Order: sequence, then structure tokens, then C-alpha cells
Amino acid sequence: MFFAQMLSGAVFISVAQNVLSSKLVSGLEKLVQDIEPTTIVNTGATELRNIVAASDLPKVLIAYNLAIRQCFVVTCIMGCIALPGALLVRWNSVKGKQGPGEEKSPESEKKEQV
Repeated sequence: MFFAQMLSGAVFISVAQNVLSSKLVSGLEKLVQDIEPTTIVNTGATELRNIVAASDLPKVLIAYNLAIRQCFVVTCIMGCIALPGALLVRWNSVKGKQGPGEEKSPESEKKEQV
């Protein structure tokens, strides 16, 4: 289970990055024709105001917003897919057994019988 959690986390980070890049490029091609989409994708969100004209900035921000929303959709879908598996995992106590010199409480004896 732990291996599956770590592997899926690593894989779906790259899936989300791919979704962001592809949706951003397609959104920029639709909304802003005079800007090269790959330049904006390679520049990143922090430097947008430096490379985009003020008149095109709202359109570029709309494209970024739509692309990021798609990343959250992927995350939500994967969470919904993982939920049944997480609910089916058996809950086990990881507490160690008490040593020979320690007294057992009535609650711990009941738990051991179950």
C-alpha cells in the first residue's frame, strides 16, 4: 500500500504538469494569438507581468486559471478513485506488546481477546 501511494504520487505529479502545460498552450492559442505559448510555459507564472503586454495579461491569466483548474480536476478524480481502496484497508494497531514486568489494564486485555 505504501509503495502504491508513493509511486502514484510521483507519477501523477508529472501527469498534472503535462495537463497544465497542454491546457495552457491550447488556451493561449485560443485566447491570445500574438503571443508564443511555449515562451509563456517556459517562463512560468512569476514572470508573466514582465513578458506579457498589459493589454494581453487578463487573457493570459484566464488561460492559466483554466489550465490550473484542469489540474485540480485530475487531482479530485484521483482522490475519488483512491478513496474506496483507502476505506478497505484494515485498521491495525502498531503498538508493541507489553513487557513481562508491566501490568495489563482491563482495556488492553479486552483488546487482545478481540
